[in-house]
Amino acid sequence: MDAYKLFQDVWVRQILHKEIDETHLIRDKPLEPWVIVSGDGIIDSAHCTCMAGLGECCNHFAALLFALETSTRIKEDAAVTDAPAYWMLPSNADLSSPYKRLSKMHLESAVKKQKMSTGEKDAVQSSCVKKSNNIFSPTKHEERFFHDLAVMIPNAAVLSLADQFSDNFVAKSLSVEWPVDLGALYDSQFSATEFSYDQILDKCKIVDISITHKNPALFVEQETRNQPKSVFWHKNRVGRITASHFHSSCHTNVSKPSVCLLKTICCGERTKKPFSCAATDWGNKKAKTAKKEYSRHGNDAQELQSYTVWSDFE
Repeated sequence: MDAYKLFQDVWVRQILHKEIDETHLIRDKPLEPWVIVSGDGIIDSAHCTCMAGLGECCNHFAALLFALETSTRIKEDAAVTDAPAYWMLPSNADLSSPYKRLSKMHLESAVKKQKMSTGEKDAVQSSCVKKSNNIFSPTKHEERFFHDLAVMIPNAAVLSLADQFSDNFVAKSLSVEWPVDLGALYDSQFSATEFSYDQILDKCKIVDISITHKNPALFVEQETRNQPKSVFWHKNRVGRITASHFHSSCHTNVSKPSVCLLKTICCGERTKKPFSCAATDWGNKKAKTAKKEYSRHGNDAQELQSYTVWSDFE
């Protein structure tokens, strides 16, 4: 029992080369018992460095045998996950293609499938359908209220629901003629390798991107005065050579232009991370302060620079 207690209290530290603690003091030098065991389990010889083990078998040697027996039993006992699945498949199961896409899976219950096949509507679902309310024309009092509100607050949200004032709330992107969106001209069929450079140029000659009048160009100039803060800034730069790319465009080979330059012009900021550094971040934060300080010197002629589309070169 003393030997098994030594093993149970984890005083046997190793298996192949045993170091058995003689006492419960951690700082004491561990003992070194050894044992010679034949293949059929017969113990031929044993020894331990303790005083009792010099002449006979001691408890430390027995603790070593308990550790060997437990280690062997753990290795032989396989867990459920160590072996392949041994459950029997149903006789009518077809697992030739067990995996299906989620869109092709039918997760309805048997009752739901029966109702769907017969065309029967669910009583709960049909009762939840809301009927549309009848919308009546505004009264004279409401029309007078809308008129007074339009004079005081022209951009009141409730006026967008009134017929006589709803035209003032049409988005500018729908009411104003924009220049041609060059990013929308992309055709995936010309990305194949069988189309030559000359064939793509012939296709470009058919596309008309000219601006017949100056209204779209003026609208773009007005809406892009906030530069990158404007939602139209990057959209109208796609496909057009701006000042930042003018030098690279003039020095590239026309017959074999730079692929990186073409992606930058035609795809805009989607091909690279937005440029940012400490200097540009500081400039964006201090831009308003710089304009105020500049106006204090008597230079009142200030104009925000915007994106200008030259209709003569479109």
